[in-house]
Amino acid sequence: MPSHVSQLGVDVLWLRTRGAGVTIAVIDSGVARVGGAISNPWVKPLAADGTETAFGDDDGHGTCCVSLIASRAAAAPGLAPEANVLSYRASTASGAIDVRKAEVALRDAIARADVVSCSFVIPDAPASFLDLVRDAANAGVVLIAAAGNRDVVASSFPEQATDAVVIAGVSRGLQPLPGARRGPWIDVSGPGEGLPVLTRTGAISASFGQSSGACALVAGACALALSLIPPARRRRAARALPGLLRSTARDLDPGGNDPATGSGLVDAPRLAQALEAIP
Repeated sequence: MPSHVSQLGVDVLWLRTRGAGVTIAVIDSGVARVGGAISNPWVKPLAADGTETAFGDDDGHGTCCVSLIASRAAAAPGLAPEANVLSYRASTASGAIDVRKAEVALRDAIARADVVSCSFVIPDAPASFLDLVRDAANAGVVLIAAAGNRDVVASSFPEQATDAVVIAGVSRGLQPLPGARRGPWIDVSGPGEGLPVLTRTGAISASFGQSSGACALVAGACALALSLIPPARRRRAARALPGLLRSTARDLDPGGNDPATGSGLVDAPRLAQALEAIP
């Protein structure tokens, strides 16, 4: 079992759920079909506007993120392999995020998903995109965003998106990753070093991570926790989830909340317990 599974406490939650009934939207570079590990019907490849399209990922980043969330490969398991995944292709030909496509995808995802995973930053995000992040929170959709991997590069998304849950990556030893973005907008952390993933070629790589990988893992952990909540109560629970992620996290710094790791490492069992306690 990969170390990040136990670090997040996901192995404990797996005794109760694998994420069935929850939908996760992944806005990224698309997704490749990888045998029976990443495939229909639980993974749906979509164009930015939400129309179904063929499997494909010119960059590979999106496939790695989907792998961490929902792969059914024993050597590279996703955290929520029974969740439904909507994989939006919102990148340019070079693999970079196309802001216009990402905005279109987010608008569609708000109407269809419980959790949205955004493993990208936007240096100059338009106000309309930041407004959509607020709309997601108001709709009871949890938006998880990567903090970024370069400390000298500021990005209005997610740093000015107060309704996003911003994730930093930490090392195998649960230390801040060198050179990663830091700031008071970071909420919590997830494992971000040497994560085993399926690549677009079907090979397994153990070199993925940073805040992109951490973001995808936290999205998967959130999906697991939400799957334990009855559908009629799930939106209300989702509105409380950002605060509960912070309050149930495992503190990684003796001084408490800090700009490198936020409130600490996500603790999936404690998060689930707190969500289930909501009347």
